[in-house]
Amino acid sequence: MLTFDKTNAPAFAGESGIAIGPILFIVAILAILAAAIAAGSGSFTSGTAPESNRTKASALIQIGENLKIGMDRVVMEGGVAIGSVVINVANTSNAVDLFSPTGGGISYPSNTMANQPGTDFWYFPQGPVNGLGTGANNQLAVIKVAPGVCAEINNRANGVTTAVTPGIMATSHQVRR
Repeated sequence: MLTFDKTNAPAFAGESGIAIGPILFIVAILAILAAAIAAGSGSFTSGTAPESNRTKASALIQIGENLKIGMDRVVMEGGVAIGSVVINVANTSNAVDLFSPTGGGISYPSNTMANQPGTDFWYFPQGPVNGLGTGANNQLAVIKVAPGVCAEINNRANGVTTAVTPGIMATSHQVRR
């Protein structure tokens, strides 16, 4: 029978390079931390303005759809003439009121998508607009928006990626839907 005597076994001598593993591990951790810091510094990030413009444009188009649904309820279901619809935030109790539960059934649109939400508000002018509608009773909903949002609305509505010049009302080809 073969026996193994621990006392006669040769001892392993100290090996050089045994500390290289922990050193490489620490270097790898430092490289990961440096990459994370560089990514957070903005060198790898882009601006959020284009995405914000797209989000606001989508929300504003949806607000327009909601206003149309409210007008359809008052005019078609309620039998009210377009010129008789009351579009006023304070009027919310009659069947002719757009923002009434018994009228249009919609809530007043938010100002948060405006260029300056604290000072820009929705306006609801009535009247003829060349190239938009056919009569003197056109109902409009307008709010001032940033040029980037305006360009994105134009892009989504009719494929034109230009904004309207500030101070000039949009022409019929810029607001056509």
